Amino acid sequence: MNKNIKNEIIRLIKNLSNKKIKDLKTNQLIVGDLLDSFDMIKFISALEEKFKVKFNTKDLSIYNFEKIDRITKLVRSKMKWILEKSLEN
Repeated sequence: MNKNIKNEIIRLIKNLSNKKIKDLKTNQLIVGDLLDSFDMIKFISALEEKFKVKFNTKDLSIYNFEKIDRITKLVRSKMKWILEKSLEN
């Protein structure tokens, strides 16, 4: 499942970025200038819609959104939290 999430995140970035992307696994999204601030807003919205998660302001740090692996980890943690909450009810 982790690989599917990662692949979908990569697809979303490629759809938003107007830059030629060589290797997303090693590129930094913000510092590497793959996504500008407007693209990041679209990207975060796309992640929330695709994975049915909600990010809070604490989640929206440059650190969390700088690399694909960190984004994947964040999305997985949000999905896990939603699943745990639904099982409690």
